[in-house]
Amino acid sequence: MIQKNNNLLPQICKLFYCIPDDVKSIERDQSNDEFHVNLKFKTGRNWTEIYFTSGSIDYQSQEKEDPAGIVSEQVLKFIVPGEDETSEESLKIFRQQSVIIRMEYVTGKSKLVGDLLHFPSVLKKVSFSSKMTGSEMNVSLVSTDPAPWITTQ
Repeated sequence: MIQKNNNLLPQICKLFYCIPDDVKSIERDQSNDEFHVNLKFKTGRNWTEIYFTSGSIDYQSQEKEDPAGIVSEQVLKFIVPGEDETSEESLKIFRQQSVIIRMEYVTGKSKLVGDLLHFPSVLKKVSFSSKMTGSEMNVSLVSTDPAPWITTQ
């Protein structure tokens, strides 16, 4: 039986990234279902927070048919506010290295976009208007598995 989900309005309140080389392991949580993982960092390594405009996050995960079977397409969009001579420098990490993204919900639970084998693509679009100036970040990943929940990190 499918149970009623009481978390009807999950909101992402924080975003983080890490470099895959900083991660010791990402393994299925054997005490849970297939949609939970344990993530362990190498000594002295951890997540780096991504500052973004509150309320600008849009996350979608959609299953699609593929010749290889069912795949999960994950798309995360958010806005990094402002634009000046330091903007390119602060965002270049997403162009120069593969990253893993962690989305933290208001409940304290977190999900991953990416793992040690599949890295999301991160593209930037800079916009200037009377309503907004900043960089819209578009994170996308196609994987055979949906974004897993992190049990421990």
